[in-house]
Amino acid sequence: MNEKSGAGRPNWKFLLLVPAVMIIAKGAKRRRAMWGSGWAGPAAGYGHGAAEGQESFRLPPKIERMLDTWHTQAHQAAESTDPPTP
Repeated sequence: MNEKSGAGRPNWKFLLLVPAVMIIAKGAKRRRAMWGSGWAGPAAGYGHGAAEGQESFRLPPKIERMLDTWHTQAHQAAESTDPPTP
Protein backbone atom coordinates (compact mmCIF):
# COMPACT_ATOMS: atom_id res chain seq x y z
CA MET A 1 0.00 0.00 0.00
CA ASN A 2 1.00 3.65 0.37
CA GLU A 3 3.79 4.06 2.97
CA LYS A 4 4.59 7.77 2.82
CA SER A 5 5.63 9.25 6.13
CA GLY A 6 4.65 12.84 5.38
CA ALA A 7 7.83 13.71 3.48
CA GLY A 8 5.83 15.54 0.79
CA ARG A 9 4.19 18.06 3.14
CA PRO A 10 5.94 21.31 4.14
CA ASN A 11 7.13 21.57 7.70
CA TRP A 12 5.07 24.23 9.48
CA LYS A 13 7.88 24.93 11.97
CA PHE A 14 10.16 25.97 9.14
CA LEU A 15 7.46 28.27 7.76
CA LEU A 16 7.29 30.09 11.12
CA LEU A 17 11.02 30.79 10.88
CA VAL A 18 10.55 33.08 7.87
CA PRO A 19 8.65 35.90 9.71
CA ALA A 20 11.12 35.72 12.61
CA VAL A 21 14.05 36.26 10.24
CA MET A 22 12.25 39.18 8.59
CA ILE A 23 11.62 40.87 11.97
CA ILE A 24 15.28 40.46 13.01
CA ALA A 25 16.51 41.84 9.67
CA LYS A 26 14.21 44.86 9.97
CA GLY A 27 15.49 45.59 13.48
CA ALA A 28 19.11 45.36 12.33
CA LYS A 29 18.38 47.75 9.46
CA ARG A 30 16.83 50.29 11.83
CA ARG A 31 19.74 49.96 14.27
CA ARG A 32 22.28 50.59 11.50
CA ALA A 33 20.28 53.62 10.33
CA MET A 34 20.20 55.01 13.86
CA TRP A 35 23.98 54.60 14.22
CA GLY A 36 24.51 56.32 10.89
CA SER A 37 22.35 59.30 11.83
CA GLY A 38 24.55 60.13 14.80
CA TRP A 39 21.95 59.69 17.55
CA ALA A 40 23.80 56.76 19.06
CA GLY A 41 27.20 58.40 18.93
CA PRO A 42 30.09 57.30 16.76
CA ALA A 43 28.78 53.76 16.12
CA ALA A 44 29.98 52.34 19.43
CA GLY A 45 33.63 51.94 18.54
CA TYR A 46 33.33 50.64 15.00
CA GLY A 47 35.48 53.43 13.56
CA HIS A 48 32.63 55.40 12.02
CA GLY A 49 33.36 58.79 13.56
CA ALA A 50 32.19 62.10 12.17
CA ALA A 51 33.55 62.84 8.72
CA GLU A 52 35.85 65.80 8.22
CA GLY A 53 33.98 69.02 7.69
CA GLN A 54 30.87 67.59 9.33
CA GLU A 55 29.64 69.22 12.54
CA SER A 56 29.63 67.24 15.75
CA PHE A 57 26.41 66.40 17.54
CA ARG A 58 24.46 69.42 18.76
CA LEU A 59 21.62 69.69 21.22
CA PRO A 60 18.22 70.93 20.06
CA PRO A 61 17.95 74.75 20.09
CA LYS A 62 15.40 74.81 22.92
CA ILE A 63 17.69 72.86 25.25
CA GLU A 64 20.72 74.97 24.28
CA ARG A 65 18.74 78.15 25.04
CA MET A 66 17.68 76.77 28.44
CA LEU A 67 21.27 75.85 29.32
CA ASP A 68 22.57 79.26 28.25
CA THR A 69 19.95 80.99 30.41
CA TRP A 70 20.81 78.82 33.40
CA HIS A 71 24.52 79.45 32.87
CA THR A 72 24.17 83.24 32.81
CA GLN A 73 21.90 83.20 35.89
CA ALA A 74 24.39 81.02 37.77
CA HIS A 75 27.21 83.46 37.03
CA GLN A 76 25.09 86.47 38.02
CA ALA A 77 24.21 84.82 41.33
CA ALA A 78 27.88 83.98 41.98
CA GLU A 79 28.97 87.54 41.23
CA SER A 80 26.38 89.04 43.55
CA THR A 81 27.46 86.84 46.51
CA ASP A 82 31.22 87.47 46.12
CA PRO A 83 32.62 89.88 48.71
CA PRO A 84 34.09 93.06 47.28
CA THR A 85 37.86 93.00 46.82
CA PRO A 86 39.81 95.84 48.48
